[in-house]
Amino acid sequence: MKKVYLFLSLILPYLIYSQVSGPEIFAEYGAFYNGDLKSFTNHKITAGSELFSFKYLSPEIEIAYNFGTHEKSEIPFTSIAFGFSPKLVFQEEKSRWVFIPKYHFGNITAENFDSNNNAIKHKDKINFWSFAIGLEIKSNYNSSNREKWGVYLIYNGFNARPTMSRVNVEQLKINNTQSIGLSFRISTNFKRKNEEYRE
Repeated sequence: MKKVYLFLSLILPYLIYSQVSGPEIFAEYGAFYNGDLKSFTNHKITAGSELFSFKYLSPEIEIAYNFGTHEKSEIPFTSIAFGFSPKLVFQEEKSRWVFIPKYHFGNITAENFDSNNNAIKHKDKINFWSFAIGLEIKSNYNSSNREKWGVYLIYNGFNARPTMSRVNVEQLKINNTQSIGLSFRISTNFKRKNEEYRE
């Protein structure tokens, strides 16, 4: 929690003294490729908020659920992690390019069965970085400014290997699970439509 408090203390001056746009909330789904994972992917489902937008800075926070399965051992893993990012914006009128370096911290759990078919589970703390570049496009730009769609290419530093290794009773080789993937996002800022475009 100390990291969260530090982050909030850094952005508080912007919220108080700057003329900024209001917050947005978003939902996001991502799939990431890694040859050591079953079906080559792990998945990420995210809910979060872009706290404000000020010039080239649009910091955001999120909570994300990651899940996947190792190909050879079939060890499944799940993770819940919080993330925050300064999010750098290169804005145009109807769309904007973004760069999102994001720090994540949370918990990861891996499960397996021993030789007697008893379930074994191990839980670890986890922290990692991800880096994304993407394009965000406003929908219904002239009439609403409410919804925004985004697509992002992401390097995901999420590594489930240490935790899976602790329940790897067959001692099969497990490589790191850092991966490259795509994610898709929809967000809204709850703005009302401009008066002149009311139906």
